[in-house]
Amino acid sequence: EMLREGECDIALAFRYEASPEWDDLVVRPLLTDRLVGLVPEGHPFADADEVGIGTLAEEPWIAGSPRSTVP
Repeated sequence: EMLREGECDIALAFRYEASPEWDDLVVRPLLTDRLVGLVPEGHPFADADEVGIGTLAEEPWIAGSPRSTVP
């Protein structure tokens, strides 16, 4: 809201996918972070070379963002 109201000139933010709440803003990617998942030893995905984000959808999560939800 501060950006929209002219109280600041730039915002650094992240999002996991396109979001309509940003449709009225100009978005320019600055960096591409590699997203990693951590699982305990012995977890079914522990020996996998790659796991798609959709595969993890039903797993319990710990998230570091106040806007993230944990099932």
